[in-house]
Amino acid sequence: MHRISVFPLFVLLLSCTVVENRDGGPCTLYESSGDMRPVNVSLWRAGIDVDGASSDVPADFEFTVEREDYLVTAACEGRHTSYRDGIVSLAGESPVDSVYAYSRNLNCNCEWVCDTVTRHKQFATVTIAFNISPRHDRFPDSLRVISTWDGLDVRTMRPVRGDYGHTFVCTGIEQSFRVLRQGDDSLILRLISRSMGVVDNVPLGRFLTRAGYSWDDEDLKDIRIEVEEAAAKLKLIILDWEDGEPLIIEI
Repeated sequence: MHRISVFPLFVLLLSCTVVENRDGGPCTLYESSGDMRPVNVSLWRAGIDVDGASSDVPADFEFTVEREDYLVTAACEGRHTSYRDGIVSLAGESPVDSVYAYSRNLNCNCEWVCDTVTRHKQFATVTIAFNISPRHDRFPDSLRVISTWDGLDVRTMRPVRGDYGHTFVCTGIEQSFRVLRQGDDSLILRLISRSMGVVDNVPLGRFLTRAGYSWDDEDLKDIRIEVEEAAAKLKLIILDWEDGEPLIIEI
């Protein structure tokens, strides 16, 4: 059973200082949504969803639970994503939303427990800049992102396998799009020209692996790529987000 608390947080924390001797009674779990919104909070025990709550605004949730260990998860839904049974799923060929999630094991073998959701970034924003003339016959008019992962299990923070593809029109020499957490290096970026058709299938996942990018980071880093004309070829430059030389690959 849960209740959304409407009283201020400082009152909530003050109430946590009052402890009665009620060994064997239920535990009250106070869960704050922190800065994640909208948010779906779920409590799991032995892999079963035993309780949950959601809110479109920052909120404090109150759950009454048995004195056991629980996995607490929180996930945000976006315009193009859905959340069900612990899985955030992408919708069809829609773009990727800014997906944040939280997962923590809690020991509720006491009278009360207070916890606050900390959002973790489950997507990477990829910015691709074309340092070539839009009149070049290989300049792409559109890009297609192709992935074999289309969801996220917030209980494990691991990607869920499934076919995903999204095509968008290039509106200038610089484009940005989001990619959900990946489970391998199979990510493909397809460059498409109206005059030439498919210009290139860039093995973006493999290039990122070679550059040292990690899909296992708690919060995914953003990526910038530059494509240049060089010796009648396109050059893919993956810029390092820390110290070091950029990885330059001709395609």
